[in-house]
Amino acid sequence: MDALPHSRCTVLVKWNAPHTPAAIMPHPVVCTVDGFCSRCARKARGGQSVASPCMVRRGASRCPSTARTCSLIPAAHYPLGEISCEIHNQLEELYTLSTNTSPTLTQIPPLSPAMSDPSHQPFNLDFSGVAGFFGGDVSVTAMATVHIYEGRKWLGWYNQPGSYEIAKRYGQLSRSRFWDALYPGVNVEPSVLFEYDGTEGPKFTATQSGTSLAKTGHVARLFAEECKDTALAPGPYPPMRRTTPGFVTIATLTHVPEPLEIPRQERDATSILASIPIAASLAACAACAVIHDWYCFAVILLGIISSGLSCYVIGTGVLKFSHPKPADGAPVGDGVLHDGSSELVVLRGPEGAVNSITRGRFALEYASKPAYHNIGVCSVLLTLHFIAQLLLIPQGTIHGQLLFLGSLCVSWMYNSYLASLDREGIQRSILREQVLRTEPGQLQKYQLGTRTSMVVFTLLALAPAKTATLRKVLDDLLPNDTDTWSKWKEEVLAGIEGGFRDGDGSGFTFNFDPAEGPGKDKLLAILYDDAQAAATMYRIYRQRARPVYADRQSSTLSFAKDESVQPLSSGSGSCGYTRVSGVAHSPVLLTSNHRRAGVR
Repeated sequence: MDALPHSRCTVLVKWNAPHTPAAIMPHPVVCTVDGFCSRCARKARGGQSVASPCMVRRGASRCPSTARTCSLIPAAHYPLGEISCEIHNQLEELYTLSTNTSPTLTQIPPLSPAMSDPSHQPFNLDFSGVAGFFGGDVSVTAMATVHIYEGRKWLGWYNQPGSYEIAKRYGQLSRSRFWDALYPGVNVEPSVLFEYDGTEGPKFTATQSGTSLAKTGHVARLFAEECKDTALAPGPYPPMRRTTPGFVTIATLTHVPEPLEIPRQERDATSILASIPIAASLAACAACAVIHDWYCFAVILLGIISSGLSCYVIGTGVLKFSHPKPADGAPVGDGVLHDGSSELVVLRGPEGAVNSITRGRFALEYASKPAYHNIGVCSVLLTLHFIAQLLLIPQGTIHGQLLFLGSLCVSWMYNSYLASLDREGIQRSILREQVLRTEPGQLQKYQLGTRTSMVVFTLLALAPAKTATLRKVLDDLLPNDTDTWSKWKEEVLAGIEGGFRDGDGSGFTFNFDPAEGPGKDKLLAILYDDAQAAATMYRIYRQRARPVYADRQSSTLSFAKDESVQPLSSGSGSCGYTRVSGVAHSPVLLTSNHRRAGVR
């Protein structure tokens, strides 16, 4: 017969003789744990009434009804018909007593849980399988704050959720066949895992060195985001035509960072909040010990140890900033960052300052590089914690399980707070204040009414520069190549070349011939006005801007004249080159015909 599982069953006792001495009865059921008082049993067999049930627990020596010393008769021998017993051992076989003086025992299959007595059913939360999964992303994000906040690596001693997800993410940092077998996946750099690097930035085109980068890195993206959040320069602004507004941020860089720098960590007064999950986890662990729930006690304690060690090991990484050192005698690094949106960033300054943005990167350095074995050991501890949750928590009491769940909830709330911190904003602050060391006034942002005005303003901010390079920037930002647009581009470039040839361009203006009257191109007239509005905004900028650097010489920024762009005579409808005071131009209304013609 197959072994029976641990369950509650019912045994029917059928007596063939009314008075059978208990002493000669065999033990047909070996699982009996309780019995009846021998005196009460004899009274019942003799037809006498028993005042109350006198079930005697195993190991007791007195009857609860008579309070007298008695011997124990197995409950399965009590001749009152149907009784229940708890099976603790497996039944090897069923006994059928064939004598007239022996009872016949018949086993009834276990009752279904729905038919069982609810008061005798154990209650088990059994949420351990979920506890190892939920909150993993939040915990990984919270752990990443150890590199930017001072002392944070010592504050991870609490039982946190998501141990499986954390172990899987950290295990991919370790590099060996052993670790790759345990935690398969693509090995990533620590700086990429903790989001200090790995994103792409906008395109960069340099106007002096001729450098063109189709994609920049994470630092350039951070700086572009910083420029987007920069407040507009105070007005008043000149009147101009408005279609799709564009924004130009001019960044005047003066500080050249070292090729390798270690930013200092931020100080956060809210680090004291870490005492809440730490105290909650320790209190839950102690409470489990008081109620002798050693299963939940062991799991909570293992969670505290694995989390604390992992936080410390991850926190030993040092956040560093690096960028290539420019060659001696390299030209200035002026250029523009653009990604096709309505935001442009003009970078002006030494090559070392500009390439810290276009080619700089943040990195996390560990002493265990390149194998990262210490991180792999922490991943194993976190995995063991997850397995312990699966195996041990269901064995604990309901109170221990509730204490375990409470510690996870408190830790999850604290991790959610850490994850809500603007880590990218803090990284931008490190870049702005510690790496580039920008001061108020070095970032100036202006709004232009149209994309055409925005592009012309950008060209003026980059001038003086090689005409061929400016033409490349102009074609990238305004790819229109119709006859009208081509003529306008030539006149704008020629005007910029002539206007900056003999001076610094502080009073620059275009002197276009009016494109009015019979046979004149109205689209060209609108484009002229857009360029004039950009020139007016540039004069406002020059009145407020500080010098890029003191020893900037116009002779080092001389033009390499482009033969394809020739100054046109006044009769051809082009412009002469004069410097006059700022003139505000009236806005021009944009008609549907102009839109179809490609006016921006």
